[in-house]
Amino acid sequence: MGTFFFAGSTFKFDDRVLTHLQAAVTPKLQRREPFLLTWGEGIPQASGHTSIWLTPASSLIFEFGIGLDSELNLTWKAVLDWSAGTPEGMWLTSEEDAEQFASTPKGQRVLGLEKQAQASDG
Repeated sequence: MGTFFFAGSTFKFDDRVLTHLQAAVTPKLQRREPFLLTWGEGIPQASGHTSIWLTPASSLIFEFGIGLDSELNLTWKAVLDWSAGTPEGMWLTSEEDAEQFASTPKGQRVLGLEKQAQASDG
């Protein structure tokens, strides 16, 4: 179990979730792109619904427990990256929900997966 520290508050997440959150948040802030981050019931160990505004000036700490999983699910990360650019901001979905979204026609289109599938077919 890991901890995400933001603005004097702490939030507990599974290490795998925290790994993907860090992988998606860090490049956005390095590019100086502020965005809204939201999570809720679909995330293990989260309760209720929380939204925070992240800016390049935000002080964030990602603290991992002993179960750090360094293997990234690139589809999950792509869904997080895409959602950060929407008006609703980044919605921290579960890995299963991200995979399900990526398999839909909309997910294929917005993530650019339909082009990859066409290229591998040809």
